[in-house]
Amino acid sequence: MIAGLVNAGMIFGEPGWIEMAARAFLLIDAKMAHGDRLGHSWREGKLLVPGLASDHAAMIRAALALNEATGEHGYLERALAWQGTLDRHYANPDTGGYFLTADDAEGLVVRPSATTDDATPNPNALAAQNLIRLAVLTGQHAWRDKADRLFDGVVGSAGENLFAHLALLNAIDLRLRAAEIVVTGEGVRAYELLVAARKLPFLDRVVLTASHALPALHPAQEKIRATTGSAAFICVGETCSLPVTEPDAIARTALEMAKR
Repeated sequence: MIAGLVNAGMIFGEPGWIEMAARAFLLIDAKMAHGDRLGHSWREGKLLVPGLASDHAAMIRAALALNEATGEHGYLERALAWQGTLDRHYANPDTGGYFLTADDAEGLVVRPSATTDDATPNPNALAAQNLIRLAVLTGQHAWRDKADRLFDGVVGSAGENLFAHLALLNAIDLRLRAAEIVVTGEGVRAYELLVAARKLPFLDRVVLTASHALPALHPAQEKIRATTGSAAFICVGETCSLPVTEPDAIARTALEMAKR
């Protein structure tokens, strides 16, 4: 819900929705977090811990959405902390994915590790999408490698029932053709470029500024050094566009890059 509010707020130009999402996020972080771990439910001051993998994956997604929308680094730090919890307590070494329950939860005969979507997207699929965004936003390729191991371990199940694995297919699509939109510069024009970039569909793009930890070999680095003033670069794979200086041109350029 938080990520949905954030993305709708960006697309429709409704900052109040993003503020509402931020308030919901802060409430959960204050009332449902126990250190770097999340509980599953909170009622009348009582927190049920530990939470499920789905709780952590969904809140990581929420934190990353707020980070892209606001540029506030604290959201990225929270996402990294919860991702660490997910890897420590829920990792399934046989698949590279995640069990639904924590390793220190009350004993079950079998720890569930389904990969199919339910009423909400499967936590393995959400985690894969999160890992790809973490790789882009932190500049650390290890997160992308972790996502690839997850795909290798669970994608075989998707072939048996595609419709039950649509969130996983979305994650694979993000991995293969995500548009990394890097905005450089300061002032009004840079802000307008960021607003235009954030209006693009969330499932297909990751928005970051040149102040993020771009890897030294990121394809946008050389273009940024050669650019004066504010500009956006749309990168797909190892190829980046020429500098885009008009906000209205970002969507068109992203579409052109996706077709290459």
